[in-house]
Amino acid sequence: MGSEGVQDFGESQRRIGALIEQACRDRGATFTGVVYLWGLDTGSPGDESSLARDELVVTGGALGLFKGLVAARASHDVAPRVWMLTRGAQLPPEGAAYGGLMQSPLWGLGRSVRLEEAAMIVRELLDAGAEDQVALRGASRFAPRLVRGSRDAVRADGGLPLGAEGSYLITGGLGSLGRKLADWMVAQGARHLAVTSRRRPDAEAESFLQGIRDRGCNVVLMVADATHEDDVRGLVARLRAELPPLKGIIHSAGMLKDGVLDRMSWEDFTAVTSPKIKGSWLLHEHTRDLDLDFFVLFSSVLSVIGAAGQINYTAGNAFMDALAAHRRAAGLAAAVINWGPWAGTGLATDAGKTGEAIWRRRGTEYLPAEGAMSVFEHLMATGKHQAFVSITRWPLFLRDAAPAPALYAELEKEAAGQLEGAVGKPPDARPLQRRLAEAAPGQRKGVAVDFVAGLVADLLGIDGSVDTRQSLAELGLDSLMAVNLVNRLEDALKKSVPTAS
Repeated sequence: MGSEGVQDFGESQRRIGALIEQACRDRGATFTGVVYLWGLDTGSPGDESSLARDELVVTGGALGLFKGLVAARASHDVAPRVWMLTRGAQLPPEGAAYGGLMQSPLWGLGRSVRLEEAAMIVRELLDAGAEDQVALRGASRFAPRLVRGSRDAVRADGGLPLGAEGSYLITGGLGSLGRKLADWMVAQGARHLAVTSRRRPDAEAESFLQGIRDRGCNVVLMVADATHEDDVRGLVARLRAELPPLKGIIHSAGMLKDGVLDRMSWEDFTAVTSPKIKGSWLLHEHTRDLDLDFFVLFSSVLSVIGAAGQINYTAGNAFMDALAAHRRAAGLAAAVINWGPWAGTGLATDAGKTGEAIWRRRGTEYLPAEGAMSVFEHLMATGKHQAFVSITRWPLFLRDAAPAPALYAELEKEAAGQLEGAVGKPPDARPLQRRLAEAAPGQRKGVAVDFVAGLVADLLGIDGSVDTRQSLAELGLDSLMAVNLVNRLEDALKKSVPTAS
């Protein structure tokens, strides 16, 4: 089935849902897999309308497919697997451009679906090996590996001096992260800044802007939405007219609207992807003729490792990762930083205690803001094209990810033998079936409740027991943690457990 004529997400989901329903009726248990090719219908984006159309076809189609398969599993007791194929979305040959840039969000989406619905995303289509992410280039196969970076030497020109001869743009400049960037740029010598915000500043923001001006920097607030082409066009025109030549851009805008796969609406999906996909592309398109010293995109570690309940966020950030490489292939300045969570600022902080528990479960600490800015300064000075910045105890992370995808093969070697004595080791799921079988009928409920309570305590980072009289919501378990809980229960019981349960 092709994507021709798809006009909205509802239509896309109905079309895919009907096909899945037919396959379930016709093939039953022999319906074992889907090869998703809709991404091949798109290439690199164009204007705002073509961006929306391509996103609807590529990621909208994939979202509809996965939602349909989750529903089919519940209604028909089938478990089809999915292979997603893209062309020109990753690692182009030397000197070639990313011809399939709008397909790149599928990579981030797939990494998250693998964590929510582990059985759906499978190994390489034409090979039975361990890889679940592969780029084919002629006779060569490339697979990603996460490895520790080295502390590169500072560039021969001393890095990126910021001075009075140029101006610099920060999107999302009135957010807590944007303010830290503005402070840093002024300290580095910038004397002309433009910051964008979708809303007019309140008294606190005005005070911050005045503080920047008092330090000798001309800072201009531009009320604009980077996801609207008219706003971006007007923004660039105003920069050209009112400020010295634009020499650098930092795109830090973003937002969260988390939700598990089967409850993710298209509106919530695109609300999160728009600042990432539309925002970064429109900034690229309308400044590509400028001689920029830097074009920095703030992405997330989650676009690389995936995140249950955040398929929209990982899809959007995966696009920015690819856009940075696309610009470099075209000879344009570009860098992308895949940040871990920041302490006291940024989207992770906005997620509150739930966010802290999720990151703690991953063995990851929040980056101290000053330390993160020091890393940022070093990356700018060394000219690093892409960096994954996180404080993570990989033995703990890999314990929770077991069996770990091939992406972590090098880190797994490094972490071998380091798990013994790890704090917060979760209950051993393997004996549960035996314990239930050996327990008297009247005791089995208690065995199961104690086991689930132990898993919940571990997910919430509670040192001790939980009150089993409270609901999971009252204990603080949200839909994202519920996905993790369900995955562990399925592993323990060797049976499918609906999330709604």
